[in-house]
Amino acid sequence: MAAMSPAGPLTTALYEVHAAARAALTPHAGWLVAARYTDPAEERAALRERAGLVDLSHTGQVEVSGPDAAATVAGGLVLPAGVPEVGGTAPAGLPGAGNPAPAGPAPADTGDLAVHRLAPTEFLVLTGTGDRIAVLDALLLASHRAGAERVLVADRTEARVLLGLAGPAAPDVLRAAAGAAPAVGACVPAVVAGAPVLLARPAEGLLTLGGPAASAAALWHALLAA
Repeated sequence: MAAMSPAGPLTTALYEVHAAARAALTPHAGWLVAARYTDPAEERAALRERAGLVDLSHTGQVEVSGPDAAATVAGGLVLPAGVPEVGGTAPAGLPGAGNPAPAGPAPADTGDLAVHRLAPTEFLVLTGTGDRIAVLDALLLASHRAGAERVLVADRTEARVLLGLAGPAAPDVLRAAAGAAPAVGACVPAVVAGAPVLLARPAEGLLTLGGPAASAAALWHALLAA
């Protein structure tokens, strides 16, 4: 789970792993993140030729569940491709100024938002590091319009870990560790290191693995060993 000293930034559940490996840690949007493990040129070469693993746990993760979850997601966010089907992931954005309800085409801050649909009434919204509160507020407002008793909006950021894989060998690494590598625009449940995880590919060049913060170190090492 993320922690914060009285005067310091938030740290992810992998902070001790990063510190033990002597990663270069740097402040980013209120978090202390691992910016580099080895020589930057070596890391860029690994991404081009093999695969790179990164801790993305500073990314906001908001759960939306209940009978009105789909209406809440559609009412709180701009979804250029529409609400995803179960097992799908779609890009999203916050409504632009003057467009409080994204009922049609509207300017939006697309940022780093993505919506994963885990079940008919269960979504996980990934936000940019700096817009987590804005996304949470937009979804809470939309939930009240939909019927607050029929939907739960909860910030799960500090209870979860999110790992990213990129590079030409990234799908092979994920298959070796998790038994699957989703297609672009898809998300699938799996089990890695005994922990329930969600695998997703929100874009062509990025695969993600999300799971409980308590299993962060085990998941990190499982991907490194794959």
